[in-house]
Amino acid sequence: MKNLSLTLFVSVLLLISTNCSNVSGPDLAGGTDDHGNALIAGKLVYPDGTPAASARVELSIESEPTLNTSNKSFLIDSTDQYGNFSFSGLAAGNYIVNSFDGRNNGSIRFCQYAGNNTNLMLPADTLKTMGVIKGRLIPQDSNTAFSRNAYAVLWHLGRVAYLNDNGDFIFTSIPAGNYQVRCQSSDKRYLVLDSDPFIVAPACTTLIGEIQLPLLANNISDSLYRADTLAVRALLDSNGILKSIKDVSWVLNGRVTYIQYNGNLKVIPASIGNLTALTYFGAFGTKSTTINRLRISEEIGKCKALQVIEISQMNLDSLPETLKSLPVLHGINFSGNKFKMWPEVLTNCINLKELNLSDNFFDSLPANIENLSQLILLNVSFNKLRQLPQNISKLSRLQTLKISSNSLGSLPDSIGQMTALKEVSVRLNQITSIPLSITKLNCNIDVAYNHLCNVSDTVNTWLNNHYCPYLSCNPDRATDSSWKLMQTCP
Repeated sequence: MKNLSLTLFVSVLLLISTNCSNVSGPDLAGGTDDHGNALIAGKLVYPDGTPAASARVELSIESEPTLNTSNKSFLIDSTDQYGNFSFSGLAAGNYIVNSFDGRNNGSIRFCQYAGNNTNLMLPADTLKTMGVIKGRLIPQDSNTAFSRNAYAVLWHLGRVAYLNDNGDFIFTSIPAGNYQVRCQSSDKRYLVLDSDPFIVAPACTTLIGEIQLPLLANNISDSLYRADTLAVRALLDSNGILKSIKDVSWVLNGRVTYIQYNGNLKVIPASIGNLTALTYFGAFGTKSTTINRLRISEEIGKCKALQVIEISQMNLDSLPETLKSLPVLHGINFSGNKFKMWPEVLTNCINLKELNLSDNFFDSLPANIENLSQLILLNVSFNKLRQLPQNISKLSRLQTLKISSNSLGSLPDSIGQMTALKEVSVRLNQITSIPLSITKLNCNIDVAYNHLCNVSDTVNTWLNNHYCPYLSCNPDRATDSSWKLMQTCP
């Protein structure tokens, strides 16, 4: 998945300014002509909270997996004595921030930059001991190892691992995060295959097991590829986009599987339904009151392979009912749009794991939100929410809940039943009390800029132990009572 991580999915907070240099390749234009003095800026710290000075920070565009990593275009900066870094002169696009200190400590962050000369201020990232990925690749038609005529690509880091004589591969010095490995062989009889998503934990070796590379089916027809390219061309033509098909789409095993466009769209036409191998669709506009509101054809329901949809800052205010018929759809990012009410069809997308509806205009969550029982991440920050339903506790797998910058006056008592939670952000609300049940949870919480002036001793102690500004601190940190200084009290 792309930066849902939807984990897709992105926060904005802190401004710093330093210099950076273009190391190689073309400038990081992200697909638009929107350059200027805008920044992507952030800060690096160690687990004990000390700044990570003189760390190397690489900024690259999230792009198509490729073996040609030597041509990967990126910018470099080094953190100052306070751990600060920044990159300027950028255009809209999806970016990867990869940081490391030369002592096997690192971090990785996926972010979406809106362009239009705005600033993207990232939360502080913690440099932690990096991990290792190990796996094995074998051909479908033989138990004999591929040996050295196959390889694995970890494209987010621009890394390639070749196999040993047993078919084993290894990636070392990998920052903690979510990844996929692309496997392929120089023997063109075999398909290219992406592994299932997996998590690399700090200082751990992640074993992704044995991956079997399937044979290329003889009946894959050139006509399917032609139909796919015609569908992409229809999408571009319907929106008056002069770009070539290869500029916005990627092909895997003879089919279009990925579309990404950085710019405003007015329609996703019926031709989208012909893209039956499409797994990812991303479109990232520039927030404006003058652009047309995007309309999506009901034919998108025919894209049965679609796993992730990201449509951001497009003035989108309605969705086709056919979204609920997409069987493997697990990630949605509709941030920065015009939804005045929760889109009811989303509650019927029961396989969703990550959902980002931040920066819209709705004031309540649906009563049947419990239908989304597979959710791991829910981001509804920057809306107009006044309360959360009690049955939000039925989201028993939810690990990250972002509800900052709303109008919440309290949290439901049932929040104490959400024992899978690891991160909760409720900053910039109007919360006056925290239910005692929250002390049953072991999660980081950001409660800054509320009205928490009189909390019980038990809740006070719990907040001291779990307060985490911007959700970016060491889980083993010392007691932190600074949340009290961030409240508005009479």
